[in-house]
Amino acid sequence: MTRRIINAIVLVVLGALTGTIGTVAHQAALGIGSARIPTGLVLALVAVALLVVGARLVTQDRWAAVWLAVGVVGMIAVFSKRSPGGSVLIPNDLAGQIWVFGPAVISAIAIAWPRVTRRRGAAGAAGPSA
Repeated sequence: MTRRIINAIVLVVLGALTGTIGTVAHQAALGIGSARIPTGLVLALVAVALLVVGARLVTQDRWAAVWLAVGVVGMIAVFSKRSPGGSVLIPNDLAGQIWVFGPAVISAIAIAWPRVTRRRGAAGAAGPSA
């Protein structure tokens, strides 16, 4: 029981760290000529996807992905508010809207995805047909 609680705390902190870094980086963009490529947003969403999907695949348990999602989405919710000084880390633009909803959608898909089990020997039983 203690091990599960410690794992949950570590996963929430890891998710919160990812959410914090993604919130700060999601507005970064690479300008090529007149085009603006949202590299920060893409990298932040990829980081969230790799973290949550990776935890789901490695642990074969939904709870690891749930705790990571709680950390990520929780920090996004905290940083989406206006600070007492008046600054906003997640502005109300397209990149901000994608950053607010994207990690929640990615996490929901990873958590709801059915369990994939591999059958041992199933692929080797047929053998090559040469």
